[in-house]
Amino acid sequence: MCHKLSELREAMGRYAARRGELSPAQAAAIADASAFDPEAEAELLAKAGKLSLKELQEEAGRKKAAHDDLESRRDKIHRSRHLRTYTDPEGAAHLHLRDNPEVVAKLMGVVTPIRDRLAKEAAAEGRTEPWRPTPPTPWQRPCAGAEAR
Repeated sequence: MCHKLSELREAMGRYAARRGELSPAQAAAIADASAFDPEAEAELLAKAGKLSLKELQEEAGRKKAAHDDLESRRDKIHRSRHLRTYTDPEGAAHLHLRDNPEVVAKLMGVVTPIRDRLAKEAAAEGRTEPWRPTPPTPWQRPCAGAEAR
């Protein structure tokens, strides 16, 4: 029975994708989560028409994460970590970091106080910056040092 139900869910997903009810990105998110949690497929298919692509991908990610081994997931993220910088056609510099959350938290513990200081200096000079000072969150305090307190 379970085998037939699983086949029915897979067929429903393929049928929805073929009829154009799912974009390729939606179908990929649902298929990826279903590989870890076959029961999630029907729920995600039902939500696909109600959620934005980003919301669907996040929900699929939660379903996948709930059935994924935490240590293997952390190792996978660690192996695929990167720090990339580039300059776009307008001449603006960009920075992209991918790593485990605690690594990014440590970096933000250093960056956030600098950002906040620059925003305060700009405000004192009558300029408005696109960022706003934010109070340190509890996860920042252990890694930010005295400047963030």
